[in-house]
Amino acid sequence: YDDTEMSCFAAYPLRTRRRPPVARSPIDSKMAKRGLATCIVMDVYHGMENTERGSIKYIRVLEHVPRPWAARRNWGGDCVAQQHAAVSKGTHHAVKIQYGIVPVEEDGSAHFVVPADRNIFFHVLDENFMAVQKERTFVNYRPGETRACIGCHETPNDAATAKTKGVMKALTRSASVPGPQPGDQSARRVIDYVVDVQPVLDTHCVSCHGGKKTEKGLNLTGKMTAVFSVSYESLLKKKYMPFIGENYPKTGNVHYLPTRSLGSHNSLLVAMLAPDKVTLQGAQGKRAAELAEVHKKIKLSREELLKITNWVDTNGQFYGMYWGRKHIQHKAHPNFRPTPTFEWAASRVSPLPEDKR
Repeated sequence: YDDTEMSCFAAYPLRTRRRPPVARSPIDSKMAKRGLATCIVMDVYHGMENTERGSIKYIRVLEHVPRPWAARRNWGGDCVAQQHAAVSKGTHHAVKIQYGIVPVEEDGSAHFVVPADRNIFFHVLDENFMAVQKERTFVNYRPGETRACIGCHETPNDAATAKTKGVMKALTRSASVPGPQPGDQSARRVIDYVVDVQPVLDTHCVSCHGGKKTEKGLNLTGKMTAVFSVSYESLLKKKYMPFIGENYPKTGNVHYLPTRSLGSHNSLLVAMLAPDKVTLQGAQGKRAAELAEVHKKIKLSREELLKITNWVDTNGQFYGMYWGRKHIQHKAHPNFRPTPTFEWAASRVSPLPEDKR
């Protein structure tokens, strides 16, 4: 076929046909009005190698909050590692917030509600609330819908061949609502280094690693740096926690990682503070054992340890929200590094008028 009036490429012959029926998924109108969706996991152990059955106790529900246009900077200093509003020193590109935890049944199944129209992702947790595996992407659930997955790392082939024996235990009860972790007043919480981690360091660490005394050159005080803090930058620089850089490179870093590759179970900091819960291998294991012996008198409460591990498992972000001025040059501004709230952290519109940002 050659048309003298237009350029044609790969032309296809067409004919009319009857419009096929459109299959519609059932929507729970009551759930939709509440802005919720339902999630079903058949077996969290599916796709998680080297994970003993019965060891997974919870799923942590989180959100990757998209950076809104309203978070733009009309002032200088707050842009770090391609982040127009600084969130981390190269670990996070976007703010993460937390909706709580839900139980996993003995057969590996889970049945729970999640916020709709949000970028939701999960961590599977052991009895110590430490992440064994982390979802490194996110899913958008529509209001009132029900979605299910085969396990923790399914493929199209898995979906076609997956089998289950009888009814999943989680489906014999109503859907769980995400609840708080130990020490949290609410299931919904921000993840903020200054609020969560620094108080633990102030209580247990700065006597030896701060002020005039900085053992091994490690300063863990909360003194502000240009955009972050001394302790935060020190822990990242000395690689006390493993993290995936979400800013560099822009492509890559998407390959599948085995269980315990990231987070608390591969963290020198956690292995040092909780040697009975985390064991590292090789040179890192030897160093962790030496540090644990030196710090054996430090006893963190369960709630304090969870503050540390929760931060590590969520890839070490510093700021719990986009809002507020962050560079120290703005220290005199009324909106300089405000304490984050969940509502502000989740918001996609500025909580303050333009002239007060």
